[in-house]
Amino acid sequence: MLYIHILSLPCVLRCSRAAASWTQEDGAPNLRAILTNTSIKWSSNTKISFPGDGDFINATTRWTVFRPPTYQAAVSPATEPDVSTAIRVASENSIPFLGTGGRHGYGTTLGNLQGGLALDLSKLNSVSVDKDAGTLTVGPGVHFGDVLDPVFNAGYMLPTGSCSCVGILGATVGAGIGRLSGLYGLLLDQLISARVVTAVGQMVTVSNDTNPDLFWGIRGAGANLGLLTSATFQLSPLVNNGDFSSYDMIFPAAKNGSYFDVLASFNDGSSAFPAKLSAASAISYNSTTGEILANWAYVGSQDEADLIIKPVLDLDPSYIDRRVISWPRFTAEAQFGLDAALCEVNKTNDIYGINTKNLDTATFTSIFKQVGDYYAQWPDGQGTTITLEAFPNQASLAVPEDATAYPWRDAQYNILLQFTWEASGNTVEEPSTRLAQSIREQIASSSGYGGLTVYVNYAHGDEQIEEIYGRDKLSRLVELKRAWDSNNAFSFNNPLPT
Repeated sequence: MLYIHILSLPCVLRCSRAAASWTQEDGAPNLRAILTNTSIKWSSNTKISFPGDGDFINATTRWTVFRPPTYQAAVSPATEPDVSTAIRVASENSIPFLGTGGRHGYGTTLGNLQGGLALDLSKLNSVSVDKDAGTLTVGPGVHFGDVLDPVFNAGYMLPTGSCSCVGILGATVGAGIGRLSGLYGLLLDQLISARVVTAVGQMVTVSNDTNPDLFWGIRGAGANLGLLTSATFQLSPLVNNGDFSSYDMIFPAAKNGSYFDVLASFNDGSSAFPAKLSAASAISYNSTTGEILANWAYVGSQDEADLIIKPVLDLDPSYIDRRVISWPRFTAEAQFGLDAALCEVNKTNDIYGINTKNLDTATFTSIFKQVGDYYAQWPDGQGTTITLEAFPNQASLAVPEDATAYPWRDAQYNILLQFTWEASGNTVEEPSTRLAQSIREQIASSSGYGGLTVYVNYAHGDEQIEEIYGRDKLSRLVELKRAWDSNNAFSFNNPLPT
Protein backbone atom coordinates (compact mmCIF):
# COMPACT_ATOMS: atom_id res chain seq x y z
CA MET A 1 0.00 0.00 0.00
CA LEU A 2 1.30 3.42 -0.94
CA TYR A 3 1.30 6.18 1.66
CA ILE A 4 1.95 9.81 0.85
CA HIS A 5 4.12 11.66 3.38
CA ILE A 6 3.84 15.44 3.48
CA LEU A 7 6.96 17.04 4.90
CA SER A 8 5.43 20.27 6.13
CA LEU A 9 2.15 22.15 6.19
CA PRO A 10 3.46 25.04 4.06
CA CYS A 11 4.03 22.53 1.28
CA VAL A 12 0.45 21.35 1.64
CA LEU A 13 -0.74 24.88 1.10
CA ARG A 14 1.39 25.43 -1.97
CA CYS A 15 1.24 22.09 -3.71
CA SER A 16 -1.47 20.31 -5.65
CA ARG A 17 -3.24 17.57 -3.74
CA ALA A 18 -1.73 14.10 -4.00
CA ALA A 19 -3.94 11.07 -3.39
CA ALA A 20 -2.80 7.63 -2.38
CA SER A 21 -3.57 4.99 -4.98
CA TRP A 22 -3.66 1.24 -4.50
CA THR A 23 -3.91 -1.67 -6.89
CA GLN A 24 -3.91 -5.29 -5.80
CA GLU A 25 -0.89 -7.03 -7.31
CA ASP A 26 0.75 -10.42 -7.07
CA GLY A 27 1.74 -11.10 -3.48
CA ALA A 28 -1.02 -8.85 -2.04
CA PRO A 29 -3.25 -10.30 0.68
CA ASN A 30 -5.75 -12.96 -0.47
CA LEU A 31 -9.03 -11.29 0.41
CA ARG A 32 -11.12 -14.42 -0.01
CA ALA A 33 -8.96 -16.40 2.42
CA ILE A 34 -8.83 -13.57 4.93
CA LEU A 35 -12.52 -12.68 4.94
CA THR A 36 -13.79 -16.26 5.06
CA ASN A 37 -11.39 -17.37 7.81
CA THR A 38 -13.46 -19.15 10.43
CA SER A 39 -11.68 -17.27 13.20
CA ILE A 40 -13.65 -14.16 12.22
CA LYS A 41 -17.07 -14.24 13.87
CA TRP A 42 -19.42 -12.45 11.48
CA SER A 43 -23.09 -12.13 12.38
CA SER A 44 -25.45 -14.44 10.50
CA ASN A 45 -26.86 -11.77 8.18
CA THR A 46 -23.54 -10.23 7.19
CA LYS A 47 -22.67 -11.05 3.57
CA ILE A 48 -19.22 -11.67 2.11
CA SER A 49 -19.23 -11.57 -1.68
CA PHE A 50 -16.81 -11.66 -4.59
CA PRO A 51 -16.86 -10.72 -8.30
CA GLY A 52 -19.40 -12.90 -10.08
CA ASP A 53 -21.75 -13.13 -7.09
CA GLY A 54 -25.15 -11.45 -7.24
CA ASP A 55 -24.57 -10.00 -3.78
CA PHE A 56 -21.30 -8.45 -5.00
CA ILE A 57 -23.13 -6.52 -7.73
CA ASN A 58 -25.66 -5.24 -5.21
CA ALA A 59 -22.85 -4.23 -2.85
CA THR A 60 -20.80 -2.29 -5.40
CA THR A 61 -23.19 -0.78 -7.99
CA ARG A 62 -22.53 2.95 -8.22
CA TRP A 63 -24.43 6.02 -9.35
CA THR A 64 -21.64 6.99 -11.76
CA VAL A 65 -19.22 4.71 -13.55
CA PHE A 66 -16.80 7.50 -14.44
CA ARG A 67 -13.30 6.62 -13.14
CA PRO A 68 -14.73 4.29 -10.46
CA PRO A 69 -13.04 2.27 -7.73
CA THR A 70 -12.85 -1.48 -8.26
CA TYR A 71 -12.96 -4.29 -5.73
CA GLN A 72 -11.77 -7.83 -5.15
CA ALA A 73 -14.34 -8.46 -2.42
CA ALA A 74 -17.22 -6.87 -0.54
CA VAL A 75 -18.41 -7.06 3.04
CA SER A 76 -22.00 -6.06 3.75
CA PRO A 77 -22.19 -5.82 7.56
CA ALA A 78 -25.54 -6.47 9.21
CA THR A 79 -24.44 -5.05 12.57
CA GLU A 80 -22.36 -2.21 13.91
CA PRO A 81 -19.82 -4.60 15.51
CA ASP A 82 -19.29 -6.22 12.11
CA VAL A 83 -18.29 -2.82 10.70
CA SER A 84 -15.63 -2.60 13.41
CA THR A 85 -14.53 -6.15 12.62
CA ALA A 86 -14.24 -5.44 8.91
CA ILE A 87 -12.12 -2.33 9.44
CA ARG A 88 -9.97 -4.07 12.05
CA VAL A 89 -9.33 -6.98 9.67
CA ALA A 90 -8.53 -4.56 6.85
CA SER A 91 -6.15 -2.63 9.11
CA GLU A 92 -4.34 -5.74 10.35
CA ASN A 93 -3.87 -7.07 6.82
CA SER A 94 -3.09 -3.75 5.07
CA ILE A 95 -6.19 -4.05 2.90
CA PRO A 96 -7.41 -0.70 1.52
CA PHE A 97 -11.17 -0.20 1.58
CA LEU A 98 -14.01 2.18 0.91
CA GLY A 99 -17.09 2.44 3.10
CA THR A 100 -20.19 3.33 1.10
CA GLY A 101 -23.80 4.13 1.96
CA GLY A 102 -25.71 5.64 -0.97
CA ARG A 103 -22.75 5.20 -3.39
CA HIS A 104 -23.67 8.54 -4.91
CA GLY A 105 -20.17 10.01 -4.54
CA TYR A 106 -18.49 10.95 -7.80
CA GLY A 107 -15.09 12.43 -6.90
CA THR A 108 -12.42 10.90 -9.12
CA THR A 109 -10.11 10.28 -6.15
CA LEU A 110 -12.35 7.31 -5.29
CA GLY A 111 -10.97 5.65 -8.40
CA ASN A 112 -7.51 5.58 -6.85
CA LEU A 113 -8.66 2.37 -5.17
CA GLN A 114 -8.33 -0.52 -7.61
CA GLY A 115 -8.89 -4.08 -6.45
CA GLY A 116 -9.60 -3.25 -2.80
CA LEU A 117 -12.38 -4.06 -0.34
CA ALA A 118 -15.91 -2.64 -0.60
CA LEU A 119 -17.51 -2.04 2.78
CA ASP A 120 -21.18 -1.87 1.83
CA LEU A 121 -23.25 -0.25 4.59
CA SER A 122 -26.67 -0.58 2.93
CA LYS A 123 -27.93 -3.10 5.51
CA LEU A 124 -27.53 -0.53 8.29
CA ASN A 125 -30.63 1.35 7.21
CA SER A 126 -32.55 1.98 10.42
CA VAL A 127 -34.65 5.16 10.73
CA SER A 128 -35.91 6.26 14.16
CA VAL A 129 -37.77 9.48 14.98
CA ASP A 130 -38.17 10.49 18.61
CA LYS A 131 -41.19 12.78 18.39
CA ASP A 132 -40.96 13.99 21.99
CA ALA A 133 -37.26 14.86 21.75
CA GLY A 134 -37.52 16.10 18.15
CA THR A 135 -34.62 13.96 16.96
CA LEU A 136 -33.86 11.61 14.07
CA THR A 137 -31.38 8.74 14.29
CA VAL A 138 -30.29 6.94 11.12
CA GLY A 139 -27.75 4.42 9.94
CA PRO A 140 -25.29 4.87 7.06
CA GLY A 141 -27.47 2.96 4.58
CA VAL A 142 -30.29 5.52 4.81
CA HIS A 143 -31.03 7.85 1.89
CA PHE A 144 -32.74 11.23 2.03
CA GLY A 145 -35.89 9.75 0.52
CA ASP A 146 -36.18 7.28 3.39
CA VAL A 147 -36.65 9.93 6.11
CA LEU A 148 -39.01 12.45 4.52
CA ASP A 149 -42.30 10.81 5.50
CA PRO A 150 -41.27 9.69 9.03
CA VAL A 151 -39.93 13.15 9.88
CA PHE A 152 -42.88 14.99 8.35
CA ASN A 153 -45.47 12.73 9.99
CA ALA A 154 -43.91 13.55 13.36
CA GLY A 155 -44.39 17.26 12.65
CA TYR A 156 -40.82 18.19 11.73
CA MET A 157 -38.50 19.16 8.88
CA LEU A 158 -34.81 18.66 8.20
CA PRO A 159 -32.50 20.51 5.75
CA THR A 160 -32.11 17.68 3.25
CA GLY A 161 -30.31 17.69 -0.10
CA SER A 162 -31.68 17.93 -3.63
CA CYS A 163 -31.83 14.23 -4.60
CA SER A 164 -33.72 11.47 -2.80
CA CYS A 165 -31.11 8.78 -3.54
CA VAL A 166 -28.14 10.42 -1.78
CA GLY A 167 -26.98 8.84 1.49
CA ILE A 168 -27.69 11.10 4.47
CA LEU A 169 -24.47 10.43 6.37
CA GLY A 170 -22.26 10.84 3.31
CA ALA A 171 -23.84 14.24 2.66
CA THR A 172 -23.57 15.22 6.31
CA VAL A 173 -19.83 14.66 6.71
CA GLY A 174 -19.26 17.03 3.78
CA ALA A 175 -21.76 19.66 4.99
CA GLY A 176 -25.21 18.93 3.60
CA ILE A 177 -26.35 21.98 1.65
CA GLY A 178 -29.96 22.40 0.62
CA ARG A 179 -33.01 24.55 0.14
CA LEU A 180 -33.65 24.97 3.86
CA SER A 181 -30.16 26.27 4.71
CA GLY A 182 -31.52 29.77 5.18
CA LEU A 183 -33.95 28.59 7.85
CA TYR A 184 -32.04 25.80 9.57
CA GLY A 185 -28.43 25.92 8.40
CA LEU A 186 -26.42 23.03 7.00
CA LEU A 187 -27.31 19.41 7.65
CA LEU A 188 -24.13 19.05 9.72
CA ASP A 189 -25.38 21.88 11.94
CA GLN A 190 -28.26 19.60 12.98
CA LEU A 191 -25.93 16.76 13.97
CA ILE A 192 -26.10 16.11 17.73
CA SER A 193 -23.91 13.04 17.98
CA ALA A 194 -22.58 10.13 15.96
CA ARG A 195 -20.98 6.74 16.40
CA VAL A 196 -17.74 6.45 14.46
CA VAL A 197 -15.52 3.50 13.65
CA THR A 198 -11.89 4.60 13.58
CA ALA A 199 -9.11 3.43 11.27
CA VAL A 200 -8.20 0.55 13.62
CA GLY A 201 -11.79 -0.63 14.12
CA GLN A 202 -12.43 1.11 17.44
CA MET A 203 -15.98 2.36 18.03
CA VAL A 204 -16.23 5.84 19.54
CA THR A 205 -19.01 8.34 20.18
CA VAL A 206 -18.58 11.95 19.10
CA SER A 207 -20.49 15.05 20.16
CA ASN A 208 -19.78 18.50 21.55
CA ASP A 209 -19.04 16.83 24.89
CA THR A 210 -17.41 13.55 23.82
CA ASN A 211 -14.36 13.56 21.53
CA PRO A 212 -15.20 17.15 20.54
CA ASP A 213 -12.16 17.55 18.26
CA LEU A 214 -13.19 14.57 16.15
CA PHE A 215 -16.78 15.84 16.18
CA TRP A 216 -15.48 19.16 14.83
CA GLY A 217 -13.55 17.41 12.07
CA ILE A 218 -16.18 14.99 10.84
CA ARG A 219 -18.45 17.97 10.17
CA GLY A 220 -16.79 19.03 6.94
CA ALA A 221 -14.02 16.45 6.44
CA GLY A 222 -15.54 13.30 7.91
CA ALA A 223 -14.72 10.97 5.04
CA ASN A 224 -11.06 11.34 6.04
CA LEU A 225 -11.41 10.61 9.74
CA GLY A 226 -13.66 7.62 10.30
CA LEU A 227 -16.78 5.79 9.26
CA LEU A 228 -20.13 6.77 10.75
CA THR A 229 -22.40 3.88 11.72
CA SER A 230 -25.12 5.98 13.33
CA ALA A 231 -26.00 9.66 13.61
CA THR A 232 -28.60 11.62 15.56
CA PHE A 233 -29.95 14.91 14.23
CA GLN A 234 -31.98 17.71 15.78
CA LEU A 235 -35.24 18.26 13.89
CA SER A 236 -37.07 21.57 13.44
CA PRO A 237 -40.81 22.33 13.56
CA LEU A 238 -42.65 22.60 10.27
CA VAL A 239 -42.71 26.02 8.61
CA ASN A 240 -45.89 26.89 6.69
CA ASN A 241 -47.16 23.37 7.55
CA GLY A 242 -44.34 22.06 5.38
CA ASP A 243 -45.78 23.50 2.18
CA PHE A 244 -43.58 24.89 -0.61
CA SER A 245 -44.85 27.27 -3.26
CA SER A 246 -43.08 25.75 -6.27
CA TYR A 247 -42.51 27.21 -9.72
CA ASP A 248 -41.08 25.06 -12.52
CA MET A 249 -40.18 27.34 -15.43
CA ILE A 250 -38.47 27.15 -18.81
CA PHE A 251 -36.68 30.14 -20.35
CA PRO A 252 -35.61 30.03 -24.01
CA ALA A 253 -32.04 30.67 -25.07
CA ALA A 254 -32.80 34.27 -26.07
CA LYS A 255 -33.65 35.17 -22.46
CA ASN A 256 -30.59 33.66 -20.81
CA GLY A 257 -28.91 37.03 -20.18
CA SER A 258 -32.06 38.54 -18.70
CA TYR A 259 -32.53 35.49 -16.50
CA PHE A 260 -28.99 35.64 -15.13
CA ASP A 261 -29.45 39.36 -14.44
CA VAL A 262 -32.53 38.64 -12.34
CA LEU A 263 -30.90 35.72 -10.53
CA ALA A 264 -27.91 37.91 -9.66
CA SER A 265 -30.19 40.71 -8.43
CA PHE A 266 -31.20 38.53 -5.47
CA ASN A 267 -27.62 38.67 -4.20
CA ASP A 268 -27.30 42.25 -3.02
CA GLY A 269 -25.20 41.27 -0.02
CA SER A 270 -24.65 37.84 1.52
CA SER A 271 -28.07 37.69 3.18
CA ALA A 272 -30.23 39.31 0.50
CA PHE A 273 -31.65 36.01 -0.80
CA PRO A 274 -34.72 35.55 1.43
CA ALA A 275 -34.30 32.75 3.96
CA LYS A 276 -37.44 30.95 2.75
CA LEU A 277 -36.56 31.19 -0.94
CA SER A 278 -34.39 28.92 -3.07
CA ALA A 279 -33.70 28.45 -6.75
CA ALA A 280 -32.11 25.74 -8.86
CA SER A 281 -31.41 26.62 -12.50
CA ALA A 282 -29.91 24.44 -15.20
CA ILE A 283 -28.51 25.13 -18.64
CA SER A 284 -29.84 22.16 -20.59
CA TYR A 285 -30.44 20.88 -24.12
CA ASN A 286 -34.02 20.66 -25.41
CA SER A 287 -33.52 18.67 -28.67
CA THR A 288 -32.78 21.74 -30.78
CA THR A 289 -30.89 24.25 -28.65
CA GLY A 290 -29.93 25.27 -25.14
CA GLU A 291 -32.45 26.57 -22.63
CA ILE A 292 -32.77 27.21 -18.91
CA LEU A 293 -34.83 24.93 -16.71
CA ALA A 294 -35.55 26.59 -13.37
CA ASN A 295 -37.31 25.76 -10.14
CA TRP A 296 -37.95 28.51 -7.63
CA ALA A 297 -39.45 27.48 -4.30
CA TYR A 298 -40.68 29.44 -1.31
CA VAL A 299 -41.65 28.04 2.10
CA GLY A 300 -44.72 30.24 2.36
CA SER A 301 -47.95 31.17 0.61
CA GLN A 302 -48.21 31.57 -3.15
CA ASP A 303 -49.31 35.19 -2.74
CA GLU A 304 -46.10 35.97 -0.84
CA ALA A 305 -44.03 33.97 -3.34
CA ASP A 306 -45.60 35.76 -6.33
CA LEU A 307 -44.50 39.11 -4.93
CA ILE A 308 -40.98 37.98 -4.03
CA ILE A 309 -40.17 36.35 -7.37
CA LYS A 310 -42.09 38.89 -9.49
CA PRO A 311 -38.89 39.87 -11.40
CA VAL A 312 -38.55 36.24 -12.48
CA LEU A 313 -42.20 35.90 -13.48
CA ASP A 314 -41.99 39.19 -15.40
CA LEU A 315 -39.50 37.51 -17.76
CA ASP A 316 -42.51 35.61 -19.12
CA PRO A 317 -41.16 32.05 -19.19
CA SER A 318 -42.21 29.88 -22.11
CA TYR A 319 -43.51 27.31 -19.62
CA ILE A 320 -44.58 27.52 -16.00
CA ASP A 321 -46.01 25.02 -13.54
CA ARG A 322 -47.08 26.87 -10.38
CA ARG A 323 -48.32 24.75 -7.47
CA VAL A 324 -48.05 23.93 -3.77
CA ILE A 325 -46.01 20.84 -2.87
CA SER A 326 -45.66 19.34 0.59
CA TRP A 327 -42.07 18.97 1.86
CA PRO A 328 -41.92 15.13 1.70
CA ARG A 329 -43.12 15.21 -1.93
CA PHE A 330 -41.04 18.18 -3.02
CA THR A 331 -37.88 16.31 -4.08
CA ALA A 332 -39.82 13.85 -6.24
CA GLU A 333 -42.33 16.25 -7.78
CA ALA A 334 -40.58 19.62 -8.15
CA GLN A 335 -37.88 20.40 -10.72
CA PHE A 336 -39.93 18.79 -13.50
CA GLY A 337 -40.01 15.49 -11.63
CA LEU A 338 -36.42 14.79 -12.66
CA ASP A 339 -35.41 13.19 -9.36
CA ALA A 340 -36.09 9.64 -10.60
CA ALA A 341 -34.01 10.16 -13.73
CA LEU A 342 -31.21 11.85 -11.81
CA CYS A 343 -31.03 8.85 -9.46
CA GLU A 344 -30.48 6.25 -12.20
CA VAL A 345 -27.35 4.21 -11.49
CA ASN A 346 -24.50 2.98 -13.70
CA LYS A 347 -24.35 6.15 -15.78
CA THR A 348 -21.32 8.14 -16.88
CA ASN A 349 -21.32 11.40 -14.89
CA ASP A 350 -18.17 13.52 -14.95
CA ILE A 351 -18.76 16.35 -12.49
CA TYR A 352 -16.98 19.55 -11.48
CA GLY A 353 -18.09 21.93 -8.74
CA ILE A 354 -17.52 25.59 -7.84
CA ASN A 355 -18.70 27.78 -4.94
CA THR A 356 -19.30 31.47 -5.44
CA LYS A 357 -20.33 34.47 -3.40
CA ASN A 358 -21.28 36.36 -6.55
CA LEU A 359 -22.96 35.64 -9.86
CA ASP A 360 -21.35 37.55 -12.70
CA THR A 361 -23.96 37.78 -15.44
CA ALA A 362 -21.49 38.48 -18.24
CA THR A 363 -19.59 35.32 -17.32
CA PHE A 364 -22.70 33.16 -17.32
CA THR A 365 -24.04 34.66 -20.53
CA SER A 366 -20.74 33.74 -22.16
CA ILE A 367 -20.86 30.26 -20.63
CA PHE A 368 -24.39 29.75 -21.99
CA LYS A 369 -23.06 30.37 -25.50
CA GLN A 370 -20.05 28.09 -24.96
CA VAL A 371 -22.30 25.28 -23.79
CA GLY A 372 -24.60 25.85 -26.76
CA ASP A 373 -21.64 25.53 -29.11
CA TYR A 374 -20.63 22.34 -27.31
CA TYR A 375 -24.13 20.87 -27.74
CA ALA A 376 -24.00 21.62 -31.47
CA GLN A 377 -20.52 20.17 -32.02
CA TRP A 378 -20.79 17.13 -29.75
CA PRO A 379 -24.27 15.51 -29.97
CA ASP A 380 -23.17 12.65 -27.70
CA GLY A 381 -22.74 15.18 -24.90
CA GLN A 382 -26.17 16.77 -25.17
CA GLY A 383 -27.24 15.27 -21.85
CA THR A 384 -24.79 17.64 -20.15
CA THR A 385 -26.19 20.27 -17.77
CA ILE A 386 -24.75 23.24 -15.88
CA THR A 387 -26.67 23.67 -12.61
CA LEU A 388 -26.71 26.79 -10.43
CA GLU A 389 -28.02 26.20 -6.92
CA ALA A 390 -28.97 29.46 -5.22
CA PHE A 391 -29.62 28.43 -1.64
CA PRO A 392 -30.08 30.94 1.20
CA ASN A 393 -27.36 31.03 3.87
CA GLN A 394 -28.68 33.12 6.76
CA ALA A 395 -28.85 30.27 9.27
CA SER A 396 -25.55 28.84 8.01
CA LEU A 397 -23.85 32.17 8.61
CA ALA A 398 -25.35 32.40 12.09
CA VAL A 399 -23.16 29.47 13.17
CA PRO A 400 -19.65 30.57 14.24
CA GLU A 401 -17.11 29.98 11.48
CA ASP A 402 -14.85 27.92 13.75
CA ALA A 403 -17.66 25.67 15.04
CA THR A 404 -17.11 23.01 12.37
CA ALA A 405 -14.52 22.06 9.78
CA TYR A 406 -16.71 23.18 6.88
CA PRO A 407 -15.10 26.32 5.39
CA TRP A 408 -17.59 27.86 2.92
CA ARG A 409 -20.57 29.05 4.96
CA ASP A 410 -20.73 32.32 3.05
CA ALA A 411 -21.23 30.68 -0.36
CA GLN A 412 -24.37 31.97 -2.07
CA TYR A 413 -24.24 29.71 -5.13
CA ASN A 414 -23.08 26.14 -5.62
CA ILE A 415 -22.50 25.30 -9.26
CA LEU A 416 -22.30 21.83 -10.79
CA LEU A 417 -20.95 21.05 -14.24
CA GLN A 418 -22.38 17.61 -15.01
CA PHE A 419 -21.00 16.13 -18.22
CA THR A 420 -22.52 12.86 -19.31
CA TRP A 421 -22.36 10.53 -22.28
CA GLU A 422 -23.35 6.98 -23.06
CA ALA A 423 -20.17 4.90 -23.12
CA SER A 424 -16.72 4.91 -21.54
CA GLY A 425 -14.05 6.10 -23.94
CA ASN A 426 -16.54 8.11 -25.99
CA THR A 427 -14.87 10.80 -28.14
CA VAL A 428 -16.77 13.50 -26.24
CA GLU A 429 -14.77 12.89 -23.05
CA GLU A 430 -11.75 14.96 -24.04
CA PRO A 431 -13.67 18.07 -25.23
CA SER A 432 -15.91 17.74 -22.17
CA THR A 433 -12.89 17.90 -19.89
CA ARG A 434 -11.50 20.94 -21.70
CA LEU A 435 -14.80 22.80 -21.51
CA ALA A 436 -15.41 21.86 -17.87
CA GLN A 437 -12.00 23.08 -16.75
CA SER A 438 -12.37 26.29 -18.77
CA ILE A 439 -15.83 27.05 -17.36
CA ARG A 440 -14.68 26.31 -13.83
CA GLU A 441 -11.77 28.74 -14.24
CA GLN A 442 -14.05 31.46 -15.66
CA ILE A 443 -16.51 31.17 -12.79
CA ALA A 444 -13.76 31.02 -10.15
CA SER A 445 -12.22 34.24 -11.45
CA SER A 446 -15.38 36.19 -10.56
CA SER A 447 -16.55 34.09 -7.59
CA GLY A 448 -15.71 36.62 -4.88
CA TYR A 449 -13.25 34.19 -3.27
CA GLY A 450 -10.25 35.26 -5.31
CA GLY A 451 -9.95 31.85 -6.92
CA LEU A 452 -11.42 28.37 -6.97
CA THR A 453 -13.31 27.05 -3.94
CA VAL A 454 -15.48 23.95 -3.93
CA TYR A 455 -17.87 22.15 -1.58
CA VAL A 456 -16.14 18.84 -0.81
CA ASN A 457 -19.16 16.74 -1.86
CA TYR A 458 -19.04 18.47 -5.27
CA ALA A 459 -15.27 18.19 -5.78
CA HIS A 460 -13.97 16.66 -9.00
CA GLY A 461 -10.69 15.46 -7.53
CA ASP A 462 -8.10 17.63 -9.31
CA GLU A 463 -8.38 20.65 -6.99
CA GLN A 464 -5.72 21.81 -4.57
CA ILE A 465 -6.42 20.82 -1.01
CA GLU A 466 -7.01 24.32 0.32
CA GLU A 467 -9.59 24.87 -2.44
CA ILE A 468 -11.69 22.15 -0.81
CA TYR A 469 -10.99 22.38 2.91
CA GLY A 470 -9.97 26.02 3.20
CA ARG A 471 -6.54 27.35 4.10
CA ASP A 472 -7.47 28.45 7.63
CA LYS A 473 -8.60 25.03 8.84
CA LEU A 474 -5.98 22.80 7.26
CA SER A 475 -3.48 22.71 10.10
CA ARG A 476 -6.13 21.56 12.58
CA LEU A 477 -7.42 18.96 10.11
CA VAL A 478 -3.93 17.61 9.51
CA GLU A 479 -3.42 17.19 13.26
CA LEU A 480 -6.74 15.34 13.52
CA LYS A 481 -5.75 13.11 10.61
CA ARG A 482 -2.47 12.26 12.35
CA ALA A 483 -4.26 11.53 15.61
CA TRP A 484 -7.12 9.42 14.28
CA ASP A 485 -5.83 7.96 11.00
CA SER A 486 -2.04 8.12 10.96
CA ASN A 487 -1.82 5.19 8.52
CA ASN A 488 -4.16 6.91 6.06
CA ALA A 489 -6.78 4.15 5.92
CA PHE A 490 -9.43 6.70 4.92
CA SER A 491 -7.45 7.98 1.96
CA PHE A 492 -9.64 7.80 -1.12
CA ASN A 493 -12.27 10.54 -0.71
CA ASN A 494 -10.62 13.91 -1.38
CA PRO A 495 -7.82 12.90 0.99
CA LEU A 496 -6.21 15.02 3.65
CA PRO A 497 -2.43 14.71 4.11
CA THR A 498 -0.95 12.99 7.14
